[in-house]
Amino acid sequence: MKYILILLILGNLGFFAWNYYQPLPPAEVSEPRPLLNTGLTLVREYEEQTDVLAMDARRQCSIVSGFTDVEQAENFIELARSRDLQALLNVAPSTEPAQYRIYLPPTPSREIANLTLDDISDRLLAAEMDIETYLITRGELENAVALGVYEDRGTAEAIQQQVFDLGYTPFIEEILSSDGEIQVWLRPPNSERINEPEWLDLSEEIRNLTRLENLCQTIAQASQFQ
Repeated sequence: MKYILILLILGNLGFFAWNYYQPLPPAEVSEPRPLLNTGLTLVREYEEQTDVLAMDARRQCSIVSGFTDVEQAENFIELARSRDLQALLNVAPSTEPAQYRIYLPPTPSREIANLTLDDISDRLLAAEMDIETYLITRGELENAVALGVYEDRGTAEAIQQQVFDLGYTPFIEEILSSDGEIQVWLRPPNSERINEPEWLDLSEEIRNLTRLENLCQTIAQASQFQ
């Protein structure tokens, strides 16, 4: 019995010494857990969102009509956007086939465009090609040289190749026809409606435009405007 007691004491002393001198394994550091999104909103943020929604509910959009073609409407849209208004083109579906216009890319200035027009006209005359040429003076193709409008793509591509053989690089633009009304929808981004001075400034260059106001929610979604 005496020896058993001594063995137990020695065993406990050895176990204590082993735990004392044995280094502990490094503790694992867990990554901080992100805060849960509880869906709470500050009172100030809620009030700001409420004000925006209230303005959107009262915001008046203008439906502008009376344009002679899509190009004129697109020029009007550019003017409206330069006045910090949001604009959207709305064209009724067409039941007529598209047309195809051949053109040389726009030049940096009107002077260079006129020189290009004179040169291509002389080359077409020398090649005995009867093609109508004119200068595009407005829109995205301003200072480009047009080389006629054709009823089908096949004819346009044939003319394109002939002009390419003369040393130029012509492009084809598809012109969508519309037998319906061409409209532009206007939306003021920072106020409830377009004021009268803004409208007079917009409609000064294009005559016979008409404007009808209605709630923006009944016309188009805010995400559609640019």
